[in-house]
Amino acid sequence: MKVGDLVCFPDESQTPRSGDPLGVITRVKPDGIYRGRNLERVRVFWIKDNAQSWEPRKWLKVMNESH
Repeated sequence: MKVGDLVCFPDESQTPRSGDPLGVITRVKPDGIYRGRNLERVRVFWIKDNAQSWEPRKWLKVMNESH
């Protein structure tokens, strides 16, 4: 994953559904340790919510990679 990638939270089949929230990766390097653990998170701008949040990489699926 890298800045600019379009991502979503897939269901168990790993297939995104119409209407699933989409986000854009805005940062891949966290500012530090979260609650005593260094987690592999990326910052995502969620388009529908007009908000950013740090999400675990393993929860996300890249829809189309940026170049």
